[in-house]
Amino acid sequence: MRGVDDRERAMLAQRCTELEAQWDKKRLSTQRCLQGETDPLNIRLLIVKKMREKVAKLTITKEVVEKERNAVKRSC
Repeated sequence: MRGVDDRERAMLAQRCTELEAQWDKKRLSTQRCLQGETDPLNIRLLIVKKMREKVAKLTITKEVVEKERNAVKRSC
């Protein structure tokens, strides 16, 4: 077997460092996606969910107002 010279050792060490950095970056982005922070689809889904909640609140408010109006009309 031939020995590994310093230059090869340095190149291998640099490559290992690069791979570790890539792995850390992918791991962090995966964690953020799982938490729903950076995934554009999750952001859109959250916006749609919020809008649906607002529409539901408006619908409930509208129904309550109509019921109150009807109750007032009946009492008069």
